[in-house]
Amino acid sequence: MAAPTKPPQQQQQSIADATAPKRKRADTADGPSPGVGAGPATSTSTSTPEPSAKKIRLGESLHLSTPGEIAAANSVEDRYDVQVHSVISSSKIQNRVRAVLRHIDGHHENDANPSSAATSAKPKLSVLRAKAADAGKVIAIAEIAKRELEKPKRKQDGGGGEGEGEGAAAEGRWFQYIALGEEIKERPRDQSRQEKRKNKKKNSRAEEDTRMGDNRASDDDGNNDDDGDDDGDDDDGHFETMKTPFERAIEKQPLLRGTPAMSLFLSRVPIEELKKRYGEQTNASPS
Repeated sequence: MAAPTKPPQQQQQSIADATAPKRKRADTADGPSPGVGAGPATSTSTSTPEPSAKKIRLGESLHLSTPGEIAAANSVEDRYDVQVHSVISSSKIQNRVRAVLRHIDGHHENDANPSSAATSAKPKLSVLRAKAADAGKVIAIAEIAKRELEKPKRKQDGGGGEGEGEGAAAEGRWFQYIALGEEIKERPRDQSRQEKRKNKKKNSRAEEDTRMGDNRASDDDGNNDDDGDDDGDDDDGHFETMKTPFERAIEKQPLLRGTPAMSLFLSRVPIEELKKRYGEQTNASPS
């Protein structure tokens, strides 16, 4: 049986469709197909730069007590050329004194750098900060630095006469301000509990040594009645006190500890913001 044949019009239409050029897809019209011979896809959107880390202001770094003190310290930082010197137990007094004098007298190591020209025009202010344990070292550094600042120096411009004497007297002045704060630190409560246990063990060992010494003294006299009591005391050390409901509730919360801190400001010019809050110490004669 012969296969049915298509009408002439349908045959002409199929021939025209076969010879017509194929239409490209819209997403591949401008470039090669992503599957064959195409490079990695590139994004045309420009990436925004990541914000830099926020600079810690002077008020926050000194751990001052009130928001008003923090705001005053930040205002001082904007108007003065401030340099902060941290003092710890291993800090050498002479090195800190040299750093304070170098900054206040204006002899910067980077004076040749043009970027420091803007800060060199501001009045100089040195800040010594330390925790309570090292506050005595801060006072010693400040006293030595103030003695050096009191020494009159002649102007470098070679001027003489009355103006030179007034300039030397002005250079010999110093102004000091002292602020107190508190540094807050977090630590796990388990750490403090372990420290308490260690201290308790040390105290119990000291008591045991003392008791053993008393027993030896009593042995010389023939009295050995306390041996049974010592064994009972040793057995008590194997038991641990159960936590109260309050201790279990705050067990996961960190323990906050405050450490007193002191900040000493030293400058050749008076600073009204600090004078209003902390008072002022100076060798300048009252006007």
